[in-house]
Amino acid sequence: MDSVLLAKPLPLLGLVGLGFVAGRHFGVERGSVARLAIFVVAPCVFFYGTATAPIDREGTASFLLLPLLTWGLASLVCAIVYALGSRVPRPRRNLMAFAVGNTNSGYFGIPAAVAIFGESAFSTAVLLSIGFTLFENTVGFYVTARGRSTPREALARLLRLPAL
Repeated sequence: MDSVLLAKPLPLLGLVGLGFVAGRHFGVERGSVARLAIFVVAPCVFFYGTATAPIDREGTASFLLLPLLTWGLASLVCAIVYALGSRVPRPRRNLMAFAVGNTNSGYFGIPAAVAIFGESAFSTAVLLSIGFTLFENTVGFYVTARGRSTPREALARLLRLPAL
């Protein structure tokens, strides 16, 4: 069983290796691939995952609460680490608090969940990932911006964020 779980993510690691080779030897630029992933691929995956979610009348509320659950959990962990890090200097404290709630759920977590649990886990993984993305683009961004800004400046920066 353990070898099966280890073997399932290997194709994902192979894609990481291909990306490294493409960037190093074929001149593929990181910025153009990143823009394509952020503005085209990610929204398509999120919309498709949400649209194909197996929602029925009984499970609708619980299934749609997944993004709020992950957003709340990430925000809570961020707040706890921020409070516990009172002896850490400000910019580092803010980054540390953001980092504990931050994930790589979109570009690695969703494919890993599908590789390990099968296609039936896709919609659930997407909804969980949406919650983490909401954290990163709200509470996480604000906490990070507060490392060098006043509350008002941090809120103004948050409201100018393209994701909002």
